[in-house]
Amino acid sequence: MLCRKHISKACMIYVVSGMIQIISEEDSETPILSLSCGTCFGETTLLIDYPATYSVISTTYCETIVLESTRFVEMYKMFPKTCRNLALDVAKRYNKAKEYNALRKYQQSRYREVIDTEEDPSMVYIKSAVKEFVV
Repeated sequence: MLCRKHISKACMIYVVSGMIQIISEEDSETPILSLSCGTCFGETTLLIDYPATYSVISTTYCETIVLESTRFVEMYKMFPKTCRNLALDVAKRYNKAKEYNALRKYQQSRYREVIDTEEDPSMVYIKSAVKEFVV
């Protein structure tokens, strides 16, 4: 387990080798994305502390490099211009993510108004429906 849902990580992780998977935030078991060497994630938590909305697991042996936020502050002092550019990029992405999240919540509320049903269109519902089909 590289990162647990709802836990602040305050570090950036770079995958040197191996395969990792991002696990669905809805049911905490369905892999939704597989990533391999060269992947970098968690850079936003170096600047903005918030709990993870997903879990990340390694599916094979992995070598990683971890940059903790305390070491990032030291790097900020050594490379202020580069780190300032990173901070601006992270701020833009964070604000865009907040906009998308608000839009998603609005769409979900509209979806529930339009479709008058008790069915849950979440990943958990879809998986249980598929399991019933297969059995």
